[in-house]
Amino acid sequence: MPPWARASTTGARFGRRCRQCGRRSSLATATNRACVDTLNLQLGPANEQRLRDFQRIIDAVAATGDLHPSLEPSTAADILWTLGSPEVHQQLTIDRNWSNDDYCRWLTVTLQAVLLR
Repeated sequence: MPPWARASTTGARFGRRCRQCGRRSSLATATNRACVDTLNLQLGPANEQRLRDFQRIIDAVAATGDLHPSLEPSTAADILWTLGSPEVHQQLTIDRNWSNDDYCRWLTVTLQAVLLR
């Protein structure tokens, strides 16, 4: 399975915390704000590391000449970082009930179409 298709432990915690926040309807606004602030602190370093990892992947793709000519490597890394995020994985596999296989197929086809020549 490609690295961007794996949900990280941090991403799984993020998903659980967001679901917990959503269930507390009487305090939803205050709770969601507190969760987002807490999760941003927890996920910040992980997100930065994930972006650095994805930038290395994109740099390797660009070095082969396979990166889409309309994309700068930094923009391609941002696209990979966004589409390969734990949040997108959660939205599709948990919120929309996609299987992990369906998610991996979608991500592969989408990334190929968007990032490659």
